[in-house]
Formats: sequence, C-alpha cells, structure tokens
Amino acid sequence: MVIGTLFRFDPSKPQGKKFRLDSKAPSIPLKDFMYNETRFTRVAKENAELGAQLLEQAQEEVNSKWERLELYRDM
Repeated sequence: MVIGTLFRFDPSKPQGKKFRLDSKAPSIPLKDFMYNETRFTRVAKENAELGAQLLEQAQEEVNSKWERLELYRDM
C-alpha cells in the first residue's frame, strides 16, 4: 500500500540518479487495508455496488501512481 510515498529528487545528480524512490511497492491490495477501517466498510455495507465501484477506482489510482513513480527512476 502506498501511503505517503517517500521519494527524493536531486536535479544536480547525473541522469538516472536524480530520482530516488524510498518507498517499497504496495504489498497488499488496497481492499485489505481499507476494509480494516470502519469508515470504509460503512460505505460497502450501506451500498455494496457503490462501495465496490469506489474501491476499484481507488485501486486503479494506487496502481497508476505507483507505475508513474517507477517511471521516474530513469530520470
């Protein structure tokens, strides 16, 4: 799970060394994290379809952001 991703960017470093990603890749699906929190399970209990849709959108966002961070490694 990516919460507060840690990275460093130093434009004075040579190509390929400017961006450093300190965080590790997400190790569990977002669902496993979110459904340990009452504030998220409440949405799913009240409207299962909406909860599933929002969870899918959130997981896609996490995946997209992580992929983008990995692309920066070549900077």
